[in-house]
Amino acid sequence: SFSSTIKIIVPSEEDKYLAKASLDNLKQYFPADISPEESPDLLYIALAGFNGGICNKNGDGVTKETAISIAEKFKNKYIDLEHDRKQIIGNIIGYGFTKHGESASITKEEALAYEGPIDVVLSGYIWQIVNEDIANLIIEASDESSLKFGQCSGSWECLYDEYDVCVGSRNISEATIISDVAE
Repeated sequence: SFSSTIKIIVPSEEDKYLAKASLDNLKQYFPADISPEESPDLLYIALAGFNGGICNKNGDGVTKETAISIAEKFKNKYIDLEHDRKQIIGNIIGYGFTKHGESASITKEEALAYEGPIDVVLSGYIWQIVNEDIANLIIEASDESSLKFGQCSGSWECLYDEYDVCVGSRNISEATIISDVAE
């Protein structure tokens, strides 16, 4: 399971300048034809969905190469609430890459060449009108002046039937990789 803070683009009239500024900062993660002002029923979001080359707090991780290769597969997948597939609240529509813990976008080629771990930034939207309470919570949790700031995050779970074990470091490139089941 991977977890990350959610950033938003607010398409309301009173926040149209905030929305434009947010889109300018996050546009590299969205398809080029996105226009928040034309879709007031959608709350556009972006978050570091998962990382590559470093293990998370649960000790789970994927290599940087695997992270880059699976990023495209997230497009057009659903966003659910609390890992409950019966509570679909939105859709993932794009992705991009950053150096781990940073916000500046890098290309796929730069991500592959970078020596350290990377983050895969996922972009999407929440159906704001259908999920008004959730949308409002996400907006409040994204507002640094709100008491709810930081109380909302995104998370994904990855199912796998094969894995290696990293020993000695959270950074996969620095760890000893054990692939032999007998070990």
